[in-house]
Amino acid sequence: MLKLNPEERLFIDGALVASEDGQAYKLINPGSQEVAGVVTAASLADADRALAAARRCFDQTDWPTNRTRRLDARRRLPCRHECRTDDGHQGGPARAVALATV
Repeated sequence: MLKLNPEERLFIDGALVASEDGQAYKLINPGSQEVAGVVTAASLADADRALAAARRCFDQTDWPTNRTRRLDARRRLPCRHECRTDDGHQGGPARAVALATV
């Protein structure tokens, strides 16, 4: 059985936050019909908050011109989305989807 990261909050403006309306979706393994995880359903207001934060970052920091900073952020991203299978293998989101659908 695949064990996904149990984090159910949204990452907006540098912080983990609850969605505005608290809605969530169950991720169903099509092979077993078991719940593989739960993901938060972002509302339009949540999306607006995330887009506003991204715009501020782009306009008020060196993000658009600092390639080193962007590469560092990209290198750290998979670590926040690790999953682990019962047999001990690790992988990012693509592996999680592949394993969940086998």
